[in-house]
Amino acid sequence: MTNEVGNEESGSTLRAKLEEALAREREMASELARYKAAELITQKGLKYVTPEDLAGVPLGELEDRASKLQEERQKVFELAIRRSFEAAGIAGDELEAQVKAFMEGQIQAPAQSAPDEFTDAMRRASQVAQMGGAPPARNPETMTSLEKIEAGLQQAQRR
Repeated sequence: MTNEVGNEESGSTLRAKLEEALAREREMASELARYKAAELITQKGLKYVTPEDLAGVPLGELEDRASKLQEERQKVFELAIRRSFEAAGIAGDELEAQVKAFMEGQIQAPAQSAPDEFTDAMRRASQVAQMGGAPPARNPETMTSLEKIEAGLQQAQRR
């Protein structure tokens, strides 16, 4: 076969060029779809959809798929918020009002009870006790109290 400059090229060379051009075209189409998805998400104000969620979706179906994903995820999010408020002891009409206010961005979700420092220290000490390997070479005089406890637990576990 003869190329546009008049040089002869083998079939395998032409096939390789064709495959390369097709791969470039697919890559460009994929990039275009990502940009279109990002633009759609921004224009529509979709909070629960990312361009990665729409990867591989044909351009003509982007808007429908994005809307469906937004609806599904918003329902899941609302259910999680509802359960958080229920766990905080809120029920009935007050629950509905709190969920609605939260979804509209007027209030914050109820905070889960934060573990106190002792519980947190014990959890960390337990995690350290389960670790293996050689202890770090540290000067005990520069260690905090918790680090000394953790080091002691490691030594006791090795015995």
